[in-house]
Amino acid sequence: MDNRRSGGRAPAYFRSNGGVVRYGELLERGLTAADVRRLVRSGDLIPIRRGCYAWRRDDLTPEARHLLLLEATRPTLGVGTVFTHGSAAVLHDLPVRITDLTRVHITRPDTSGRITKNVWRHSAPLPDSAVTEASGVPVTTIERTVVDLARWLPFADAVAVVDAALHRGVERAALEAEIELARRRRFNERARRAVAFGDARAESPGESRSRVLMAVVGLPMPQLQREFRDHNGEVDARVDFDWEEYGVSGEFDGEVKYGRLLAPGETVDKVVVFEKQREELLKTHGRWTVRWVNANLSNTSRRSQETLTFCVKFP
Repeated sequence: MDNRRSGGRAPAYFRSNGGVVRYGELLERGLTAADVRRLVRSGDLIPIRRGCYAWRRDDLTPEARHLLLLEATRPTLGVGTVFTHGSAAVLHDLPVRITDLTRVHITRPDTSGRITKNVWRHSAPLPDSAVTEASGVPVTTIERTVVDLARWLPFADAVAVVDAALHRGVERAALEAEIELARRRRFNERARRAVAFGDARAESPGESRSRVLMAVVGLPMPQLQREFRDHNGEVDARVDFDWEEYGVSGEFDGEVKYGRLLAPGETVDKVVVFEKQREELLKTHGRWTVRWVNANLSNTSRRSQETLTFCVKFP
């Protein structure tokens, strides 16, 4: 393959270097500085950090780009470095805010905290029991990762992380024990609140944030993942939230206003029709359905509060 040519599959040396190649290697393989600039302009080369590039990908999510930044940054870090906080969350496939992915997070017990353009260095004790390996790199255990984030993140985002961990089978008691291992750490009370509020039944960060906002505006807590059955005892409907006493069901729609991520071959119109039919079915179970999206979940948004309190005021 002609490396100077834009378009097409990534050259093999990108695939064999964790997806990241350094500027010097590009020159060694025959590209000129002008070639590199042109490939960056065309979008075929993506700058990851100074002097490091990845080949374009259609599926380059913020999490995938963060892993490329981690790979590009690893050689600059000292021996014994452990990836933590947001970086550990990505490696453990936990939900993390996009704003927390612009830097690689590491923790070292023998240094002071410091923030640079690409690295956020945290300083804290790291016993061997708190360290494991994921994708071939040292990383905090999922329990330590959840507790670190629960100390550090705003409450709604911390609950989303706790919920995801509990949903995957992490024991609440293990998270509580992790907090107690460092009982004098700052913001432990934040972590305790998030762990106590966590619910393994939540299936998305949006559902977690919805529950937090419900608590903020004073709504009664709903039943999560409520199933409804037909006359044969078969499940014919399932909802994210249900307030039986009000005859109201609630649905958080993350990617599409009506429904979840589109399945192969589905269109938005088909999903809209399906969801409308589903709402009619829920009416036969005595439920009125209310929906909301991410834009409705800002704690400071008056409309957020109106949307959710509407569920209870007008069943």
